[in-house]
Amino acid sequence: MIGKDEFLRPVFRNSISVAVIKLAKNEKGAYSGILFVKNISGLTFDLKTSGTFKGLSLPDKITVPPASTVAVSFDYTNNTKGNAKIEFPVEVTNFLAGPNKAMNDNLLINFNIE
Repeated sequence: MIGKDEFLRPVFRNSISVAVIKLAKNEKGAYSGILFVKNISGLTFDLKTSGTFKGLSLPDKITVPPASTVAVSFDYTNNTKGNAKIEFPVEVTNFLAGPNKAMNDNLLINFNIE
């Protein structure tokens, strides 16, 4: 899809939601969990991540097909107790906001560490 950021971003934000299910401490002392990325639209979203941001590690690439939910494993190295709210930066590589320029946005990820 090609267009201006102000038109592409609402399509992405109204189509994608994120939920964290299962968060447990692993053998390395960090937390591991499963992130569910849900797409309610008829579009595919190809996401490129930085890998790690604010202690949260995601795969470098995540593809979310139309009308589906994708399970993604993650690690979190910050052991601060309480609610964590992370706006994880992503590039939506199949949404072009300019010549050879992918649209940038964030996945809003919330979870609680007890």
